[in-house]
Amino acid sequence: MIKLLKMKEKIKPNFKFAKETAYKVLKEANIHTFPIPIFDIVNQVKTLKVLSYKEMSDLIGISEGDVAKILALSDEGAIGTYGKNRIIILYNSDISEKMIERIRFTLAHELGHLFLDHPHSTQNSILSRNSITNLENKTFEIEADFFAKELLAPSFFVNKIVPLEVSEVSKKFEISNESSKYAIENVVKSINYGGLRLNNLTPPTWFSEVFNKFKFIDRKRNLNLVGMTFDNENTWYPTYKKIVYCSECKTIISINSEENHQYCTRCSSSKNIEINEKNYFRFHEMEEQNILNYTTLKVDNDGRLQDKCPICENENLQNNYCSICGVYIINECSGKHDVVYENGYVEEEESPHCDKKLGGADRFCSMCGAKSSFFVNGLLKKWEDEPF
Repeated sequence: MIKLLKMKEKIKPNFKFAKETAYKVLKEANIHTFPIPIFDIVNQVKTLKVLSYKEMSDLIGISEGDVAKILALSDEGAIGTYGKNRIIILYNSDISEKMIERIRFTLAHELGHLFLDHPHSTQNSILSRNSITNLENKTFEIEADFFAKELLAPSFFVNKIVPLEVSEVSKKFEISNESSKYAIENVVKSINYGGLRLNNLTPPTWFSEVFNKFKFIDRKRNLNLVGMTFDNENTWYPTYKKIVYCSECKTIISINSEENHQYCTRCSSSKNIEINEKNYFRFHEMEEQNILNYTTLKVDNDGRLQDKCPICENENLQNNYCSICGVYIINECSGKHDVVYENGYVEEEESPHCDKKLGGADRFCSMCGAKSSFFVNGLLKKWEDEPF
């Protein structure tokens, strides 16, 4: 677990302390990847509670606007104390209002206040980015910003990026273009001064072992949360869709907004979460890079197979059955369920199916959880048997 450090009261910003504290957090949190997984740090601090404005709004029954205006005193984020030695961070997670990179910096900034022990070094019960009231708070803000910069994109790691350009730094560390430009300027200044400036390009000796373990990962950013358009009798109109994520088989499914989605169509789990602008940030930070894709056959609006037959590879498909192997080529709810008994015995039961036409990757019906005809007939494999 991460240990909270104590800081002596002072007025001038202590850049060296802020920088080294950021590195110690990375080391103690056992983090070895960029972009830095913010919630991997959050989850290791027992005394810390982090809530989005939406989560706090739902919890206490006031609007998100009032959470920002009354509790956080900011439209970005804030940190405060409650109870005995308890810390709470509130942040605006709405990606329709804030860029993901900005939200990441806000959280890193508030964590800076925490690890630099600012909440216990002032009489204020809450510290927000827009509530600077005196010189001490200004110092806190400067230190927290510097901590956030070095936590998300340490200078000696930025120096490793080739080419050293704003777009590349922003992508590698998932920080804003503005922050990337600032990070690059610090590296250039350090080089011009022989690496002897505060933001030097050599990690501390105690951090060298951690430094050598770090690697960069590619964050997926492929969800369209706004909507899509479809051609209906030569008329284009907006049809808004829901994005549903299954935490069991790690897949995302795009469905019509009015559709009743009770079960995952890949694995039949009911562990489904609708992703929207309010909760996307946490999903992006914790789950999106783990998304798995499964075999998808091309079908029309009636669920009829448009690809070649997966069983016999017949390319000349007509009507409802393959003319070579005779397999049923319309994907729909079969009404068949597996029943698992206490002794582990599995028996297939059949009930009246719901006539729902299914998509080309659907192993199960989203309404009743029954197997799809493609799955029953072997056109699609079990999701556990998919080669990733």
